[in-house]
Amino acid sequence: MLYSRWVFSPDLQIVFTKCTEAVASLTRRIGLLEQVDAAHERLGKMTANAPPTRLGQISEMLREAANRLNATDPSEQDLQEAQKQIGAAFASIDNLSEADPTFADKLASRVTEISKTIGGAPESYEKMREELPRLFLALKEDNKDASKIGPEAYRDLDVHTIALRLLCEFVSHKPSANAGDEFTRYEQAQTSLVQLLSRESCDALKAAGMIIRQWHECIFVDDVAAAIIKKQVSIETRSPAFTANDPVQMKVSFARSELNASAARQEIDCLWDFNDTFAERGWEVSHYFAKPRDYDVKVSFRDSSGNCVSDAKGETMYCTKSLHVRPEHNRKSDRTITEAVKFAIVLVATLAGLITGAREQLLKLDFAAAIVAVFLVGFSADTVKNMLTERSQ
Repeated sequence: MLYSRWVFSPDLQIVFTKCTEAVASLTRRIGLLEQVDAAHERLGKMTANAPPTRLGQISEMLREAANRLNATDPSEQDLQEAQKQIGAAFASIDNLSEADPTFADKLASRVTEISKTIGGAPESYEKMREELPRLFLALKEDNKDASKIGPEAYRDLDVHTIALRLLCEFVSHKPSANAGDEFTRYEQAQTSLVQLLSRESCDALKAAGMIIRQWHECIFVDDVAAAIIKKQVSIETRSPAFTANDPVQMKVSFARSELNASAARQEIDCLWDFNDTFAERGWEVSHYFAKPRDYDVKVSFRDSSGNCVSDAKGETMYCTKSLHVRPEHNRKSDRTITEAVKFAIVLVATLAGLITGAREQLLKLDFAAAIVAVFLVGFSADTVKNMLTERSQ
């Protein structure tokens, strides 16, 4: 839009007005995003003492606000909703240490539900009860009564009941001892799960949840690595054509669609090499190619231990794609041509009007002044005619 400044145009005022409005909107968005960052900073300092469930609810508010603010062209309603979500998040943060009867009821109901599940098959949890005794203490009778659960107990009881729910779900996927490799994998996962849950932290609960998801989906890290080794993975782009200094959206995608949304995939990181001294991480990225030429984009993969995914020979596996980036469009030239055509149309219409209705005045006045006025201000033919008539009087 700003390229219009390079040519005289009757739309110039409109352009500057739109730019001013856009700058004001951007300034407001930046201010709101700064509030989101401030809320996340406060939230991060509370993870050791606040209930994970309530922290998650606040994080969801901030995520929704950020999504609205990160839209390409957010509406006034988007900005208002974002402000509302941010305000609600700050209010929730301020009340984290206060009593919440509704939350206490949920915790009590959770304890009752878990007690029934574990009580129905106590032998399945004997080993875990020995390894994680603190978790099972949460199932005492007093914790089934919401009136006896105070704010000081919210955090530990929330962590312990979340962990116990994860254990119950994991046990529900337990294979038969005769299942061979599957049972061995289950025991290995159980060891990892117990180690994570013993930490009693938000991050550990998230990691434990990823293990449970893998069993629920029946897709494991080994399956993802195997697909990479078999080259059943490719780099996809949103657009088939690429222009210098324009954003290019790229992602790594598997031939098996279920792998793309799997929890196991999150255990592997993508490292992008754009063949232009820049690098990036993640399964989906956006990149600007500065110069028009051919680029060989390359992606390597690393597991959670930092080891590269490699084949049986120890050779690192790569996913590659060649991109041809063409020169950027000459927007300035295109805009100039457009303005010239618009000016020509206005000028022809104006001349026709002047010749038809103000022929005598043309013989007496400086016609160039009228043309310049039309060019700069964009007056209509009737307006120019009136100006000429006034000058003749």
